[in-house]
Amino acid sequence: QERYQTLTQAAKDAIISINDAGLITSWNQGAEAIFQYGEQEALGQPIILIIPERFQEAHLQGFQHSLTTGKSSIIGKIVEVTGRRKDGIEFPLELSLSTWKQEEQRYFSAIIRDITERKNKEQIFQDTYDQLRRLLDTSPAVIYRCEPDGNYPATFISSNVGRQMGYEPEQFTKSSDFWSNHIHPEDRDRVFSELSNLMKEGCHSHEYRFLHGDGSYRWMHDEISVVRDENGKPIHLVGSWTDITERKQARDDRDR
Repeated sequence: QERYQTLTQAAKDAIISINDAGLITSWNQGAEAIFQYGEQEALGQPIILIIPERFQEAHLQGFQHSLTTGKSSIIGKIVEVTGRRKDGIEFPLELSLSTWKQEEQRYFSAIIRDITERKNKEQIFQDTYDQLRRLLDTSPAVIYRCEPDGNYPATFISSNVGRQMGYEPEQFTKSSDFWSNHIHPEDRDRVFSELSNLMKEGCHSHEYRFLHGDGSYRWMHDEISVVRDENGKPIHLVGSWTDITERKQARDDRDR
């Protein structure tokens, strides 16, 4: 018991137990830090003390169902819920629930973690991802990532390739030779010959004709760079792809 108390009190997560009446029977220092209620304030109080009002009815129904049937959809799982601090502020939690019996009385124990910081980081990441996706969708250049060998199969290509070249991104990523097979036959050998020095140079730019989804060939300007790991080993290639057909035609007309 002393060892259990020592471990429980040392935990940064909240470790809480309630009895079959829904009253709090144990409350560690982690719970104090997370919910801002002292142990004496929390012990003997109903567990809805730390549950937002709009979720209390659903919690009580689930609790009664568990007592009646001995089953719960969340026992043994890690779930995300919303908690409420003493000051009324709501925040996201990660909860793991277990149940046990002592002297014919059933108890529930929960390990609860405040995941506010993680959720904030996830939201920042999602916002950044959404902004980048919108930027790529409206960009005149197609951004891609591909393998550094073979036919340089694409592992990612921005969705604006549909607007630019008349293909779905999946057509590039599902077929390892989609890109190579759509290069103009007169340009293909030159393109691959130029790429043979890419690993040594680290970057390269070239122009070639590529078959558009409408059946015509378009001149593309391709800027490609090698991405390496900390040991200098190439892990993939990244590049940008721009349709320069009109620019090239204008230049050719001017030269004539």
